[in-house]
Amino acid sequence: MENILFIFKDEPWYFHHINEKFKLGYNVQKYIVNENLKHTSKEITNNINKIIQNNNIKIAVFDFDYTSTIDKYFVSEIVSEKKALLSFDAEENIKKILSSYKVFSHYLIIEPTIVKKIDFLGRRAFLMPLETNEKLFCKKEIKKTIDVFFFGELKSDRKNYLDQLKKTNINLVSYENMRDKLSDQEVVDLMNKSKIILNFSKGVNKYSKNQVYYQFKGRILMAGLCKTFCLSEYSEGQSIHFKKEFPTFKDQNEMIKLINYLLRNESHLNELSNQLYDECYKFADINYFYKIKNYLDQIGDVIENINLVDVSIIRNRIKIYGKKSNKMTLLNETISLFKYLLSSKKILNFFSTIYLLLNFLLYFCLYYKKK
Repeated sequence: MENILFIFKDEPWYFHHINEKFKLGYNVQKYIVNENLKHTSKEITNNINKIIQNNNIKIAVFDFDYTSTIDKYFVSEIVSEKKALLSFDAEENIKKILSSYKVFSHYLIIEPTIVKKIDFLGRRAFLMPLETNEKLFCKKEIKKTIDVFFFGELKSDRKNYLDQLKKTNINLVSYENMRDKLSDQEVVDLMNKSKIILNFSKGVNKYSKNQVYYQFKGRILMAGLCKTFCLSEYSEGQSIHFKKEFPTFKDQNEMIKLINYLLRNESHLNELSNQLYDECYKFADINYFYKIKNYLDQIGDVIENINLVDVSIIRNRIKIYGKKSNKMTLLNETISLFKYLLSSKKILNFFSTIYLLLNFLLYFCLYYKKK
């Protein structure tokens, strides 16, 4: 069986989902970058390249979300036949993705609207849902005693929606900010006990509080595989993901109105639950993983290693090494970036070099101040 390497910033809470999915066709290996920050990024990429060479790995998959040393320069230093961008929060990280997409040959994206954006750039991205293990998320013969079940983080304006719902006589069970306290099996049991799963699509960009986006959530697929209807806040991604249109809401009043209607019309709710199951089962690992593997088996898009270091990469790397490593590694990381900028011989890199040195001095001085 072919080997595949996943490269993460930190140990991801969702790795067991990835492992269960990809072990259907690969021997799965992982590398955690932030556990190795006593080394410079150049030393880390050299170590990863040794792993790739020693294990005959043809596909390296990069967790490309949020601030990390896993940037386009880092990816360009990895010697792998295929390089896949992996993003589960692509809407929030779209700026990073669009500035770096050319260093990848493949793109595994959970958000349908971002798949369309990457395709528009002349590259071929592939939709990859996460929580779709049909052995875990499945229908159980449990009496449905809960009207509405919500689990998730209380971000954006979700609290306002839930507070309005709590004022009604609807039996709501809500587990808020409980990711590490509620197991997958407990979630499955609660879904099977529920008549409706509630999903919110709205998110607020952590880099810009004024930027709101609507994202397709894996919660919908989890509920569907349990044959429980998921009533979701509207997102364009849902209409792309499924051929069938399902009821969605855009405000609090519409949400409560739809919930009351569905609870009063049990037969229609059951029909929607069955239809959602049919749509979601198409994406169950047993049906969909071979499509992911077929995509990765293809040669992919041409990798272009150009304009690899910019001010955002300089800022993020010096910040990460300044906070999470030691002064000597910070110095060596700065020297490595300085050598790259010097070798490029571009006039713009003169200003980038000044920016690099100023950032280095800032964090180097802060390091001594902390000590």
